[in-house]
Amino acid sequence: MSKVIAPVSQSEEAAAGMREEVTCLIAIFGNHLKNVSLLSPTVAADLQTQYAPFITAQLLEKWKANPQTAPGRLVSSPWPDTIAIDEVLPTTNGYLVSGRIVSMTSANILGGGNAGEVPVKISVISINGQLFISDYVEHPVTTQSASQGVTGVTIEAQINKGGSAGGVVIVPTQLIEDSRCPTGTQCVQAGTVRVKATVTSAALKKKL
Repeated sequence: MSKVIAPVSQSEEAAAGMREEVTCLIAIFGNHLKNVSLLSPTVAADLQTQYAPFITAQLLEKWKANPQTAPGRLVSSPWPDTIAIDEVLPTTNGYLVSGRIVSMTSANILGGGNAGEVPVKISVISINGQLFISDYVEHPVTTQSASQGVTGVTIEAQINKGGSAGGVVIVPTQLIEDSRCPTGTQCVQAGTVRVKATVTSAALKKKL
């Protein structure tokens, strides 16, 4: 028995084509996130250069007025590398994209994996036939939900090379004290290490 394949309507083809365009817009925009340092003195100009082709003028002005509400990098490592898209849904005036901001480090590039993911909702609208991002809302995992079932978290970091877990990035900047017992020897005490470090919360978009 031959199988009959129902023809795809023009409206279905058009809808599929629009979803592809939305996906492409978000993917290209995601590739630019690492180029914007939210703590840079030139952040307003960087937002203009990197994001203007992809977002509405209203959203751009909002981010330039308050850069801490914009996506971008807070430290040199890890950095927001891509936006992984999970779902693209049509709305009354455009599309709603659900995805995840995927952060990376040099170690991840060499060894695989990633340095964390933050869920994000992105609204896309069409203006004069061109797609633009009109709204962008990150949904970081809260400390309470992230800690359920977790007995401990280890963050590996080096001087001027950060590590992250649970939306928190720690970057040691200066070694203050190192009284650890040398490898291969026996000591009465294990010793301690004290460092000066910056702590950045992805949920608060703030450096502590």
